[in-house]
Amino acid sequence: MYNHNFVPSLPRVISGTSLLQVRNVMIFLHNDHVFWKQLLLQQQERRQLWSRWVAVLILQ
Repeated sequence: MYNHNFVPSLPRVISGTSLLQVRNVMIFLHNDHVFWKQLLLQQQERRQLWSRWVAVLILQ
């Protein structure tokens, strides 16, 4: 979860930091987002495999 209290102070933070640091933060947030998305996909795939396996057991 991201801290929403953090948002209002962003302009102040950005004016005090270099664009490079801002870019690094953006890259970090993007990678974080991609990581969680991949994790979610893996969980969905695992659930599908699991339900397929259970279905095979029941049908036998």
